[in-house]
Amino acid sequence: MKRFQFGWGVVMATFAAGPILAATWIVDSVIFEPPATPSALLNLLAAMIAVPLTALVGAPFSLIPNLIGGAGMAALGASYPATRQRKIWAMAGAILAMAVAGSYIYLPLQKDTLSLYARYAITGAICALIVRYGTRWSDESA
Repeated sequence: MKRFQFGWGVVMATFAAGPILAATWIVDSVIFEPPATPSALLNLLAAMIAVPLTALVGAPFSLIPNLIGGAGMAALGASYPATRQRKIWAMAGAILAMAVAGSYIYLPLQKDTLSLYARYAITGAICALIVRYGTRWSDESA
């Protein structure tokens, strides 16, 4: 029976999820709504300073999806080594994050809603890659 370890990757991804989501939110707001006034620039600067604090806020929300996704993908990788590829992990993370976002986004599909789903998909894909980075299988063929 092949064994795997993924706990360290889950810890790293759990504390990275908040800053990643905040960074995607900032990038999205700069691209689609550029700050035109000095007060908007000040708000943007305040948001960038607060990004590290989001690690503590985002950790409780991302722990369960990271555990479920990491355990599922690590077990799948133990049985089917082809599923250890990073692109498969990134796609699975994006899909899981969009499913989690969809469970509490009750808005009709509009531009803002699609942007929110995109932020969660990017965050989920990056978190999945972080979990993949911290995952090891007993046969060491990863």
